[in-house]
Amino acid sequence: MPSTVASRPAVRPLLGQLAADTVRWADAELELAHLEFHVLLRRCIAAAIFAVAGFAALLTALVILAQTGVAAVAPNLGHIAAGLAVGAAILALAALCALGLRRMFRWEAESLLFRWLAPPTDQKRAPRWTN
Repeated sequence: MPSTVASRPAVRPLLGQLAADTVRWADAELELAHLEFHVLLRRCIAAAIFAVAGFAALLTALVILAQTGVAAVAPNLGHIAAGLAVGAAILALAALCALGLRRMFRWEAESLLFRWLAPPTDQKRAPRWTN
């Protein structure tokens, strides 16, 4: 059964179209990664500004609250026990803040580049000591 050349599609134009589509896809993917990077950069800058301002305010407030707490509890517990009690309370508050800070940096990767760099959030990491 002989095949006719007219019934087959021309390969050269299809390869040219594939190359053009690949270039357009790569350009769109790079543009999406560029936009996503700038959004992520703005979020990181804002987070850094808020972190510095918050740290300064937190440090000031903790010093004032610690001194006030020790002064308030000292008549009942003594100065050393009052200092330890207030220090433990502030340490517990700092631990809660550190646990909450992890949630601030969660983001969804949209572009192929960032999906490759960032691990999926739904995958659980296996412990290193298992095979």
